[in-house]
Amino acid sequence: MSSPRNLIIQEAEETHHSKEYLNDILAYYDKLYNQGLPVIYSIHHLCLLMGDLDKKVPKIITSRNSNYATFKIKKRSGGKREISAPFVPLRNIQQWIYQNILSKVPIHPSAYGFVKHKSIMDNAKVHVNQDFILNIDLLDFFTSIPEKRVYGIFKSLGYHPNLAVYLAKACTKNLVKEIDIEVLDWLNQAPFHQNNSVLPQGAPTSPQLSNLVCRRLDKRLNNYAVKNGCKYSRYADDITFSGSEVNNIKLGVIFRIINDEQFNVNLDKVKFFHKSSNRKIITGLIVSDKIRIPKKFKREIARHLHFTTMNGTQNHIQHLRQYHNFDKVNYRDWLYGKICYIKMIEPDFGLKLMTKFKSIDWGI
Repeated sequence: MSSPRNLIIQEAEETHHSKEYLNDILAYYDKLYNQGLPVIYSIHHLCLLMGDLDKKVPKIITSRNSNYATFKIKKRSGGKREISAPFVPLRNIQQWIYQNILSKVPIHPSAYGFVKHKSIMDNAKVHVNQDFILNIDLLDFFTSIPEKRVYGIFKSLGYHPNLAVYLAKACTKNLVKEIDIEVLDWLNQAPFHQNNSVLPQGAPTSPQLSNLVCRRLDKRLNNYAVKNGCKYSRYADDITFSGSEVNNIKLGVIFRIINDEQFNVNLDKVKFFHKSSNRKIITGLIVSDKIRIPKKFKREIARHLHFTTMNGTQNHIQHLRQYHNFDKVNYRDWLYGKICYIKMIEPDFGLKLMTKFKSIDWGI
């Protein structure tokens, strides 16, 4: 059986295309094929690869902004985070793009968030037994990545510009910001919306795309750390430096690199831990000679288990409803997730909690 490449040559010869045309087509094919990526020539070719015989994909992509359910959840640090969950048709397109394209593109080894076989614990391990730790948070991480940068990723992989536009649009959503609502209300006018397409938090493509966009940022910051005898890692929007000589790292240089790479620093979340600090914390984990979970968090989860066991699930959930919108199922899942997290970091203590959790009669 002839290879796809040979079939391209055969068809070009049979249709009497020029040598220049054939060379362009083969160069396009080779660049994508050699990266292990699907060779896609157009949006209609993408439809065929996705099994979309009715060619609905282009319409779903162009109307993408109406294909999301948007809601807000509370942040642990206060305030709210907007989540945009794509409806099934758009989500299927995004999952295809992730599985067939994005998941095959390497990211920088210093990135730990959203990476298969890497965890929040692996990120913290980089900085064990270091004298100082510097934590920097990137402001509005996903929504600071615009469509043009996503387009740049697909184009740099080798996809035709027209196709890269469709792929980028499939993975982005208009960010709507209401401006001067009080003034507009006073003027009796409808809210004015400023629209710009960005990575939506909630799309299956956003985590990997954010890591791909950050490849150059990670490379520059890691090179700066290595040059100055320090360590660097990034877990999503959390950047960490550590080392033995605090004076080797200059905040001004780091901030300039971050700004140069089109990100902004959340100045309220810049934290510096000296050698004498009682606790050095990275992404909520205590890092010293080993990695631990803060006692406050462990006590909170143990207390939930205690009251659930002592008072019964329904009574405890009824009490929690003063502060949380829990029902029996999502409370059970929430508690199970917290215990799994503890078990990953501190297996012995986590196993005790899990044993107690499994002894509870949930009545579900």
